[in-house]
Amino acid sequence: MRNQENLRQAFWKGRAGTTALNLNIKGSFAVTKLFLAYICEAFNMAPTNQPPRSTASTTPAPKIAKKKKGVRSNVKLHVVFDDSVGEPRGCNCHKFFRAIGYIVSRYAPRNVRKWDDIPEEKIQSLIDRVLSMFDVDISKSYVKDWILWRMKLRFRCIMEEKAKNKVQNAEVMELMSKLAIGSFDMDLEVDSTCTRG
Repeated sequence: MRNQENLRQAFWKGRAGTTALNLNIKGSFAVTKLFLAYICEAFNMAPTNQPPRSTASTTPAPKIAKKKKGVRSNVKLHVVFDDSVGEPRGCNCHKFFRAIGYIVSRYAPRNVRKWDDIPEEKIQSLIDRVLSMFDVDISKSYVKDWILWRMKLRFRCIMEEKAKNKVQNAEVMELMSKLAIGSFDMDLEVDSTCTRG
């Protein structure tokens, strides 16, 4: 009886793992071991024969150098234009395409409908942004013409997507207004779109 009382006191003091093994408990060793394992597991305590559990590592993790996104070096990527075709070729041409698309989508004015309506100084600032990232021989006329053509193409795609989204938003708003008012007749809609044979 005294052993049980000692075990209970040790358990409530939080020292069951250290004190219970020192008690002289009569009975099966396997039962005692199982009981102690249950107590330790239930209250997240380590038994005496194991090192204490730690949530934090004792040794600091090695620092791994990671390349940070958005950090750019001052090195310009060289882009070679093929004289016979008049288009960029080489290992940096895909980066060049993506950069032009990004610059146009990010910095081109959205309050105009056509590329030709953009003022010359805005277009020149877009070209200057491209030239700040890439080493391109802009002295050749076909190089500048190609860059302008690519920017115009990207701008047109952006405006078409904007118009398409505007139409879709109008259709959704019209459908939502029909549902909100209660004038949406499901039988009428089904009959007008489906034919029975």
